[in-house]
Formats: sequence, C-alpha cells, structure tokens
Amino acid sequence: MLVGDSGEDHMTVKLCPHVEVLGKCRWLGTKVQTPGEWVKIMDPGAGISRRFPGKKLVGRWYIPNEDEYIRQGAVGADKYFMHLWPKYNEVAGELAAAECVNEPVVNSGAQAETWAAFLSRWIWQMHRFSWPTAVPAFSMGNPEMWVLPSLRRVLEETDYATLHEYSRKWMGEPETPFLLLRHRMIYERLAELGIRQPPLLVTETGIDRGGVGYRQKPGATPWPSYLSQLAWLEDELQQDSYVVASFLFNSGGTHNWKSFDLGEGEWTDLAKRLSA
Repeated sequence: MLVGDSGEDHMTVKLCPHVEVLGKCRWLGTKVQTPGEWVKIMDPGAGISRRFPGKKLVGRWYIPNEDEYIRQGAVGADKYFMHLWPKYNEVAGELAAAECVNEPVVNSGAQAETWAAFLSRWIWQMHRFSWPTAVPAFSMGNPEMWVLPSLRRVLEETDYATLHEYSRKWMGEPETPFLLLRHRMIYERLAELGIRQPPLLVTETGIDRGGVGYRQKPGATPWPSYLSQLAWLEDELQQDSYVVASFLFNSGGTHNWKSFDLGEGEWTDLAKRLSA
C-alpha cells in the first residue's frame, strides 16, 4: 500500500487488534507485530504502554449495569467516573484514548438528551486530568440519524468518536453501507448539520453473523475468505481519512467470544497481507 510516485512512503494500516484477555495473547507484540499503530485492550493495567512500545492504546473497562448510570445523566456520569477513577489513574499517561460506556441504547428524544448529558459530563471529568476520550461506541447499525443533533456538544468535546461496525455474513454485502461502513453515512450527515466530525475509532469490527462470529459454527467463514475480506475492508478504510483505526473483534477472548477469535496464526497471515 504505497502513497505517491516515489514508492518510499507507506499508508498506515488501519485494521488493528482488539484484545479482551491480554494474558491469552502473549504472542501479540512479541512473536507477531501487527502492522497498524493502535491496539485496543480491555481492562488495561499499569505498565501497559511498555507491553506495546510505539503503539497507541485504547482502553475500556467493563462494569455491569452501565444503563443505571446513563439514566441519571450528569449525576450518573460523576458516579461512573468515580467508580473507574482508580483504573483510569493507574494507566494515566499511557493511553491515547479511554472508551466510555458500551453500545448505549437511544430510543427517544428524552433518552438522547439524558445520554448526551452523561457523556458530556464524563468527558469533562476526564479532561480535568488531561485524559483523552472516545465516545459514544454505538452498536452495529446505530445510531438512527435523528439522534445525531443530540451529539453536537459531545462531538465538540470528545477527542475521538467511536462506533462498532460489523458485516452480517460477508464484507461487501448489499447492507454494507448501512452496517460495516455506516460511518460514511453518519459523517456525511454530520457535515450537513454543521456538527464537528472528530477522528474516528471503529472500536469493534469484523463478521458478526448474528452474534455468533465467523468461525466454528454452521455456515462459518473459512479463514482464507475472511482474510481476503479483511484486505478489502482495509482498502475501503484507506479511502476515509477521518478513520484513524478499526479494531478487529476479538483476540484473547473468553469462551463466549471464541467464534470471533483472531489468534496468532490469523494475525500472522493478516500482518503479512496488510504489510505487502
């Protein structure tokens, strides 16, 4: 993937790892060097930047019942922040971005306003400590376009925007513009509305197949096919300058996510393919 006529400069690969349990990925960054600049890690701890020298890191921490915090708006954001403050402080200065709540649900105008108040307050709390933020991590196919005006203040304040984008069965299917590449529709609409368009992190992506992943189960996608489709996705993402990185779900996953697994062999193949 060369830029310009000189053949000397290379595009930065945008497909990067999403790591659920780091202890299951001892090969990552040691035996296998992924080609992109970023890594997303669930529940990172102190010293994580030494584990991935030269990489930009996104961190997220799972806590149950996130909706309970969101429903309280700004007050809930303060509670959520204080709950995770020890985690944030532990990796202070080591992350390029911290992601907030996961896949929020917005079904009404009132809900959208409460949710936006929550995110804005959380961003404010994070920025008090100069900790960079990444929101709102909508699920595949979301948000509905009517939600976008409620994002105005949030997108003005956050360091990165985030989305989750999957294809249902294969990349390039007819639904791709509405699912896997939904960011194009969203960013076009944000421009029409005069809303800031922050750099985008697609913090989960891949083949979803209705939540069962690409492998092991009936109708699974053979790895050579998935590899080719991921190369196609990389080429598509290179067309969108505002997309900074897109994280392939999932490496080092728990049993629940085994059918999404991209392990040492898959990342070895993919690193070779994307670096060619």
